Amino acid sequence: NIDKEIKTISITSTVPEEGKSFSSLFLALNIAELSKKVLIIDTDLRRPTLHEKLKTDNITGLSNYLVKGESNWKNFISKHESNKNLSYMTAGKVPPNSVRLLESNKMREFIQDIKNNGEYDLIIFDCPPVLGLSDSLIVSNMVDGIVLNVSLNKVDRDLATESVKKLNTLNTPILGLIVNTVNKPKSENGDKDKYFTNYMPNETS
Repeated sequence: NIDKEIKTISITSTVPEEGKSFSSLFLALNIAELSKKVLIIDTDLRRPTLHEKLKTDNITGLSNYLVKGESNWKNFISKHESNKNLSYMTAGKVPPNSVRLLESNKMREFIQDIKNNGEYDLIIFDCPPVLGLSDSLIVSNMVDGIVLNVSLNKVDRDLATESVKKLNTLNTPILGLIVNTVNKPKSENGDKDKYFTNYMPNETS
């Protein structure tokens, strides 16, 4: 973006189980491989999954930081074991009211602090799905850009369109789409279509 630096992005989807968290982590890992300092944060406080992808625990994370009086967010961030350029913050303990935490002044100040800190080249917020929840819209309205993950053969086109309309009500621009779960063309021998993705063989069936 020639007018504005893109340093914080949210990645969301239309409905659950579209491979959003896997796409977020895959993007973070690839950018980190380019010698960029990347931080990925799980903001799905209702159904967190990033810690599972990272094979770590979810004892402390974003929700713990937002609830506690502690002001140093660095104490809630961990380094990736095999990639020194990648850091992460899990969602933490599931709170009784995720919306209240995400729309708090502390959350807004947190995003500004990590953006202005200079330690990271890119901060990725792994957000909940758009439809049915306001959580994703709250976070996406605080970042520089939005990426929508779309599973072509899983989500109805009308629902995906509705997601785009909701995201377009925000002041944050939609940067683009990550498309996964597409069908191979039918083979000449009449075999049934099979789902595939180039980079997520274990995420689809």
